[in-house]
Amino acid sequence: IKVIENVFIPSAFNPSGINNKVWRIKDLADYGTVKVVVYNRYGLVVFEGSAANNYTWDGTYKNKPQQAGAYVYLVQINDGRRVRDYKGTVTLIR
Repeated sequence: IKVIENVFIPSAFNPSGINNKVWRIKDLADYGTVKVVVYNRYGLVVFEGSAANNYTWDGTYKNKPQQAGAYVYLVQINDGRRVRDYKGTVTLIR
């Protein structure tokens, strides 16, 4: 188990661009229990991260590209010693 240090959460990504094609928070698999959820402006969950998808969102929901704009995220990390919540927005650029 890795002690929670500074976690870098990207604030924007562009699935149709050259760089930053997915929204991914590096090294999340190194922590204990991790929960990643992204909501659209209506409160609908459009992405739930897991180890299976490497906590990586490609800007789609049910295989349909989502609109450009701001999405709210919640990242919860439990390293076995404490639980940390990170909340904010990520901008999807098209």
